[in-house]
Amino acid sequence: LHYPLRRQRQMCIRDSLQTMQLDFVGAYLQSQVPDDEALYVIPPRGYAHAADGTKRYWRFHTGQLYGTKAAGRYWHQTLKTYLISQGFTPSTSDPCVFSRSTTTPFTLIAVYVDDCLLASADSNELTSIIKQLEQDNFKFTYETTLTSLLNIEIAHTADHITLTQQRYITTCLLYTSDAADEEDSVD
Repeated sequence: LHYPLRRQRQMCIRDSLQTMQLDFVGAYLQSQVPDDEALYVIPPRGYAHAADGTKRYWRFHTGQLYGTKAAGRYWHQTLKTYLISQGFTPSTSDPCVFSRSTTTPFTLIAVYVDDCLLASADSNELTSIIKQLEQDNFKFTYETTLTSLLNIEIAHTADHITLTQQRYITTCLLYTSDAADEEDSVD
């Protein structure tokens, strides 16, 4: 489990914090290309080039494309800028962890690409964050009960947490078994 998310879960248990999980849908498509940067791509086959034979390029002004080298950076910058505008401060030790302590209660957000773990002592604060994200047109799904994150099943009680990868291991074993069966049938 990504270290900031694991550390945040430990803090949630220690401080009895409420949690929510966010998964941004099409996160890279929600990112913004900064005005001072340009993103160019070569058109796919079948699109005409200039009459003199020189290649044409397409420039994208908004949104982001999966598969570009800068997609992850643009998404992180978009989310970071938004969270800072909402009063969150990035951690000095990990740029993927944000906190807001100017308002009570203290609130944490740990980010792993397009998955976020929100934590606060007050569930109303978490609900408020969700509503604000919706108002600001972010597309996401969320779970109020954290049962899995990044292929890890999570079971928690008031005094401990259990992390397992049973489902992931089973899927890997089934995939490996199916692949072995296919190899045997080819012979």
